[in-house]
Amino acid sequence: MPSRFAIAFPLGVTVGKWTRAFEERFPRVELVVRPSDDPLATLAAGEADMVFARDADPDDDRHLIPLYAEDTVVVMHHEHLLTLEEDLHLADLEGEPRVTGEPSEAFMRSVAAGDGIALLPASVAKALRRKDVTA
Repeated sequence: MPSRFAIAFPLGVTVGKWTRAFEERFPRVELVVRPSDDPLATLAAGEADMVFARDADPDDDRHLIPLYAEDTVVVMHHEHLLTLEEDLHLADLEGEPRVTGEPSEAFMRSVAAGDGIALLPASVAKALRRKDVTA
């Protein structure tokens, strides 16, 4: 085992449980944990030994272990007409303007301003939650 082990993870992933287990199992290894907008690119660049990633495809260079399936939610302005629906289906979203790009505070400000709706992993929506946006 190396003397240092680096883990990268995307927004919305909580790694505390995993890092505690690692530190208990390997107390002599320095654990470096860092957020990354693109964990797979961080891994490919050699800046991490392991990553938590969403929607990663298996290949010959890496070993994948699915940890859980994550729900996708629709985020929208809290007064959007779709908030009146009890259940939403993809067909209900047709024709709705979309906010696209990397989820961030600015991304959510755009949703809050009513520029459009977005589909996000539930953990990302929770990490970026605002009072004026409904998920």
